Amino acid sequence: MPGHAMSEAPGYFGKVATQGDFVRRRLPADFVRGWDDWLQAGMLHSQQQLGERWLAVYLNCPVWRFALAPGVCGAAAMAGVMLPGVDRVGRYFPLTVAAPMAAGQPMRAELFKRADGWFTTVEQLALSSLEGGFSLEGLDAALAVLAPQHRAPRCADVMRGRALFWTAGAMPPAEVSCVGTALPTPAVFCEMLSAMGQLA
Repeated sequence: MPGHAMSEAPGYFGKVATQGDFVRRRLPADFVRGWDDWLQAGMLHSQQQLGERWLAVYLNCPVWRFALAPGVCGAAAMAGVMLPGVDRVGRYFPLTVAAPMAAGQPMRAELFKRADGWFTTVEQLALSSLEGGFSLEGLDAALAVLAPQHRAPRCADVMRGRALFWTAGAMPPAEVSCVGTALPTPAVFCEMLSAMGQLA
């Protein structure tokens, strides 16, 4: 796998309230293509399954942290957060803030505990998109200077095909995880919106 230094600033993709369409910056094209397809399928399935309950469930979805090994969604390993988003005209689609992971260490639970500061900072910046007075330019500027100040996780080739999703203890439920060898199915994505129990 090519090295992907975490000195790269995180990028973003999705919907924010100040813009009328998708926003995207500093994310690999192959990641965005696969991620967009996955989110579109999950959103459609969850709307069909939840019906009138969907909007309330979506808007109260926990922030999901994730780490994807090389090959799961594009060539690079990726780490980041995903949360509910909506654009200026009321169209709903998650906002994702993420960055490539560097090669060098296996994706183990203790590794991400050591990188909790990075995930927490990225999560806080992403959550600012839901606040009054949000500025996309301000978010972009904050992300642009993040990498030199915070150490993000690293990932090794031996974990190719591994996908990890979890929530921070600060938001109920305390900690929920979703672990697999690919992105979650649309059915599991639907469960992730409400984060009911331990996901498989």
